[in-house]
Amino acid sequence: HEDLRPWTGYYAKIGRPDVISQSRAMAVAFGVPYVVEFPFAPAPDALATYTGVVAVRRGVPAFDVEVGRLGNVEPDLVELIATGLDRLTRHLGMRDGAVPPAAGIRFVRERTTVAADATGVFHGRVRAGQDVAAGDTLGVITDYFGREVQRLTAPKAGHILFVLATPAVNRGEGVATLATEVVDAR
Repeated sequence: HEDLRPWTGYYAKIGRPDVISQSRAMAVAFGVPYVVEFPFAPAPDALATYTGVVAVRRGVPAFDVEVGRLGNVEPDLVELIATGLDRLTRHLGMRDGAVPPAAGIRFVRERTTVAADATGVFHGRVRAGQDVAAGDTLGVITDYFGREVQRLTAPKAGHILFVLATPAVNRGEGVATLATEVVDAR
């Protein structure tokens, strides 16, 4: 139920340094422009919500791929994934051939999620991939009779990584995530 800006991500603070380095290299090799550095490090005895956390805790490099809109099959996004898998398998030595350098990689060091304070109908005003300024309207929530009950605004300037693309929203649900600290790869 999301409109996503394609990105990869890796756990930047979980696991041995070599596993973190290999995970980062895999996320970059996939070749999409945005690489999210997940900043959290759950306690070693905490139950893992994500398989990537389990993998890196066990010494297995891992990364996430987020591509798509509402589960629709879109040829350009399928091609993006196929190209990313080709790049990744070459990077891992599973296929012959060099991996061309990934161009324009940007690392997301901070993300900000905007959540609904009300249950109702979400009317988005932005799309994934769009840049916004602090205070820009991301969308509004109306009650079931069309009366506005909440206007959601960007708390900081950022780049929209995802925005809710279906109308139903519950109190506490994230409606948009912004990349609010982004650095170019060196």
